[in-house]
Amino acid sequence: MTTINDFETELSATREMLSERLGASLPAELRLRQTTPPPDETTRLFCRSAGFDRLEYLDVRPTSAARPGRSYDNVREHIVRCGGCVVHGWIVRAVPILFYEAEYHAVWQSPDGALVDITPQPGNETGVFFAPIGVPESAPSGPPPWPAKKRVKILDLEDAEPGHEKRVSLPRSPLERDPRLVAALDDFFVLAERHDAFVARTGAQADLPEYVSLANDLVNAKVKIFLMVESTMMSSRADKHASDGGEVPAAPSL
Repeated sequence: MTTINDFETELSATREMLSERLGASLPAELRLRQTTPPPDETTRLFCRSAGFDRLEYLDVRPTSAARPGRSYDNVREHIVRCGGCVVHGWIVRAVPILFYEAEYHAVWQSPDGALVDITPQPGNETGVFFAPIGVPESAPSGPPPWPAKKRVKILDLEDAEPGHEKRVSLPRSPLERDPRLVAALDDFFVLAERHDAFVARTGAQADLPEYVSLANDLVNAKVKIFLMVESTMMSSRADKHASDGGEVPAAPSL
């Protein structure tokens, strides 16, 4: 049976392969991950571009039965046990220096009206930015209308409004304006738009070979981008150590 690659698993496996080949692992501070962004002006610019008129910061309290990446199923099963209803919407994620992305997500509304994200998040995050769409419902009606812009490059946001107040706390990289990274991001965005169009037309049907192929291509493209940036950040640190006369750490060569 053909399966869809999990991004976190693929990235971890590729990092481990590089570490074995090089005899050194990437320092934790140089590892990119998709995360909840800081509440700064760049995040607000993305939310405006996506058309979100309401954004809430929700606690993440996974249930014992919840599975990562299965938010709607998790909420539906939790409703059977505890009542309440499902609220459809989007969570806002960011990859430092690269892009923002809105991911479809469902959260649980308790019988007393509190919204809680019961699905485990990468990195065991304890909170997420959530943009609810429509009204709570106890029966499924499919994903909500898609945002005006589902993903945007951070540089595009900053270049569009160069005078906006910057309080960005995400790390920077000497690669962020490199033509290689720009090209890799463009390829990723093209794949992502093809994937999104397919899902909007047919739904995320894991039994369809075309969907599996698109999803796996998307995972591989994102892994390539992450490792490209991490490699450059590590090489930059190695150059600095060399110029300072210190010990030079090994840097991946991709």
